[in-house]
Amino acid sequence: MPYLSSINLNINRTQPYPYDVPAIKFGKHIDLSNKITFIIGENGTGKSSLLQTLAYRLQLPHMDGTSYSKKCFEAAKQLV
Repeated sequence: MPYLSSINLNINRTQPYPYDVPAIKFGKHIDLSNKITFIIGENGTGKSSLLQTLAYRLQLPHMDGTSYSKKCFEAAKQLV
């Protein structure tokens, strides 16, 4: 059984960053019910922003032991 079965983004804004990256702008509902889910895309499409938002929202521990106060998590904080 998967930990997450879907991701729903209820965001009406489309500008500025991070709302205008494709993963956020067009990924309003992402089904994760399969055993394996691939998140693919070119550079700048929002893959990392999406994963960082999930990590921030779920308060998952960082691999490097740091907190969510790092600048790279500013977009994730806006999306939550």
